[in-house]
Amino acid sequence: LSHDLEHAKSNFVSAVRHDLRGPIQAISHYTEAFRLKQPNHHDRDLDAIDQNVKNVSELIDNMIRLSRVERQASNPVLEAVRLEQLLMELKSEFSPRAASKKLSLIMENTAAVVFTDRISLSQILRNLLDNALKYSERGEIRVSTLQRGSKVILTVRDSGIGIPDDRLPHIFTAFYQGQSGKGIGLGLSIVKRLANLLDISIDVASTVGYGTRFTLTLESAIADQHQSELVAPQKESRKHRQLITSLEGISVLMIDYRGALAPLHQYLTSWGASVTHLTDSNELTTMNGAAKAANICVIDSVAYLGGQAWMSVLGNTSVIVVTAADETLPASRLRSASHLVIDAKISPMKFRSLIHRKLHMRASA
Repeated sequence: LSHDLEHAKSNFVSAVRHDLRGPIQAISHYTEAFRLKQPNHHDRDLDAIDQNVKNVSELIDNMIRLSRVERQASNPVLEAVRLEQLLMELKSEFSPRAASKKLSLIMENTAAVVFTDRISLSQILRNLLDNALKYSERGEIRVSTLQRGSKVILTVRDSGIGIPDDRLPHIFTAFYQGQSGKGIGLGLSIVKRLANLLDISIDVASTVGYGTRFTLTLESAIADQHQSELVAPQKESRKHRQLITSLEGISVLMIDYRGALAPLHQYLTSWGASVTHLTDSNELTTMNGAAKAANICVIDSVAYLGGQAWMSVLGNTSVIVVTAADETLPASRLRSASHLVIDAKISPMKFRSLIHRKLHMRASA
């Protein structure tokens, strides 16, 4: 159902774009024609029309962009992303615009490598840089990184107009424009939505008249001992790199007595995993066969706590227990300290990241 809704939404957005482009372009052509007829006359009404045409065009572009990035984030390609390479690409893209406003665009050197979806992270940074350039008229825009244990702190700082304290809680709200009235108000909404989907924390601090700082916290791909080989050039790491970007060849046993794991099932199959989904406690024969081939077992907490059948057949299979949103499962109730507990509303990115970590831990055990 969720897949059908996502497909319908994507089709709707595409249809809106197609149907509105023509009339919008026609309005723009008419205003230009009026200007050509009166080359020495400046008409403020025509300027207002042009500005509103530009706003509507930007709104449509952002709707399309939002639809694309949500689709990308719901099926992330996890990999080790070298930030220096990504930042240099963004610098090449935004430098001409910065130069036109006499702003310095500085990307500090970094050796940081993060574990994330490259396309989605690029979109987050692109929107933040776009905002920084839009609201800065002097000084610099600086992007810096800091390795802190298993995390990488990525900061985008500008010297723009700043954001008043009473407006900060609203900046990630869709269509919120603040006091400047610039833009449509979807850029930061897209940033926040993507960050949530990718399990990236984002904080903002701002001082009016001095600028704004956005801070992203991401998973490092270097500090994790199970992923360190991803950034090494040795040939033996190739197998692990393939494992990171695909679940093809991975077998997952899903035990789901109350039908709560359908979204996770959808994620797993879209990522290439082979899933055996059991919904009946009496399917012991099927469970025996699936458990022998399974790399990971994803089990609903009701089945985990209420039945003994699965215990006898799973053996050393990695286990992920899924709880409902309003449910807690104390460590004292876990059958093993290695069993991992997650919330059913876990983001696709975080779920996939945990799957890969479980696989690496199993492979290195």
